[in-house]
Amino acid sequence: MNYQYEILLSNSFHHFICLRTLILDCPIKKLPNAVENLIHLRCLHISDNVKIVELPETFCNLCNLQTLNIENIKCFKKLPQKMSKLINLRHIIFPDVYYWGNVVFPKGIGKLIGLRTLSVFNIGDKDDREGSKLGELVYQKKKKLGELKNLNQLQGTLIIKGLENVVDVSEAQNNAQLKEKTHLRGKVLMEYGSGICPFQASPVLSSKQTI
Repeated sequence: MNYQYEILLSNSFHHFICLRTLILDCPIKKLPNAVENLIHLRCLHISDNVKIVELPETFCNLCNLQTLNIENIKCFKKLPQKMSKLINLRHIIFPDVYYWGNVVFPKGIGKLIGLRTLSVFNIGDKDDREGSKLGELVYQKKKKLGELKNLNQLQGTLIIKGLENVVDVSEAQNNAQLKEKTHLRGKVLMEYGSGICPFQASPVLSSKQTI
């Protein structure tokens, strides 16, 4: 049955190329590669009835996409590697932010300088649990933090996950240039395993506090 839905969707994607909004609500486990044909798509909303664990790389050819809503997918594990091609993307709406500690974010997401909604950013990955050398691990995490450097249009609240072993909180804040995120009206919560360090994203840095 899932396969039949996928075939039907694939055929539909070839015919509805002028579609602007797509609400996907069928029990599929794989989004067809033919999704790339929806070149005029502005908004993709995937409901909880969908059981996909990742988006195909062809998804990144939707250069006009502005909103990706995957907040209802609980089995999702991986964002596509070429997301930096989605130059018009403004909103990535995730499920419960605490779930996303296990999802790997791709390199190059920092090129999406028009992003306004990104409620969580995870700099951890499987290497955290595979005994990587501490120095290399810290270097890679700081490099990933740098992806946030140019995302100065972000709004709302941002949670940065996977900061274990990044010892210097101030350096982490500088790598992400959090002081430049003046549109973040809420706090930036930097999670360090058992602790959370709140950072007020405003021109005046509030006092640091671990709770």
